[in-house]
Amino acid sequence: ALLAVLLVACSSGESHEGKQPIVQVFDKTLYFEDLETGLTKNMSPEDSLAITQNTIELWIKKQLLLNKAEINLPERQKDIERNVEDYRASLLIYRYKQEFLKQKLDTTITNSEIEEYYKKNSESFKINREAVIAEFVKLPKTVDKIGEAKKMLNSEDEEDTKKLKAFCTEFEGIYDDFSGSWIMFSEISNLLPSKIKNPEKLIKSAKVLKFEDDNFYYLVKISDYRLRGQVRPLIFVKEQIGSVLLNKRKLSLIEELEKNIINNAEDHKQIKRFGNKK
Repeated sequence: ALLAVLLVACSSGESHEGKQPIVQVFDKTLYFEDLETGLTKNMSPEDSLAITQNTIELWIKKQLLLNKAEINLPERQKDIERNVEDYRASLLIYRYKQEFLKQKLDTTITNSEIEEYYKKNSESFKINREAVIAEFVKLPKTVDKIGEAKKMLNSEDEEDTKKLKAFCTEFEGIYDDFSGSWIMFSEISNLLPSKIKNPEKLIKSAKVLKFEDDNFYYLVKISDYRLRGQVRPLIFVKEQIGSVLLNKRKLSLIEELEKNIINNAEDHKQIKRFGNKK
């Protein structure tokens, strides 16, 4: 019978005089008019029914659990008015501070501020893996000019770099300079045919590294590097430092706000402190 009533109520859209009860749990009654199901006109009767039934079951579960809580919790745990007031106060204060920061906070962090923080706190930025600035070349073994490619890679001349890129394109190879950015050496080692057992020794040993497998030659040019335990390059931690500095600025503004509010209240005799009388 309930299913039929639900179908009619959900699909016909007919109004009812007075409230139509659906279910009662103890002394609480749920009415159709009070249902908040999020139904839309485009829903099929079956979907509307399923959603409505689910809403009803959730309401029943809520009432039963609430009844159990009322019966079993001690009075001190049922007194939630103070908790509600504390939550309201905290929420209002948080929103006020956020609005204050939105109006007063300068979010621009300059490069000089970042660099200064980086220098003063360099010990905090030690690296735990090898990092490099590098170029990578992969060429098929059908290319008999690997020596020429290595020579161009080893050159500091920009024209040779352009020639190398064209060379790799011509012979269906790969050239990648990783946008000239610092990367973890592990990213490069993942491109190589065999696992690198001692990356630190390898990185320090030669400017251009050569590897090969049955089908390809691999060349890696290391232009700069940081070893495990050394300070991370600034580019790795620039964003992190910017966040730290911005957060410090936020805390400073909030501290200033709180101090000014207290001082202003003191000046206007809005705070009355009562000493303990013995």
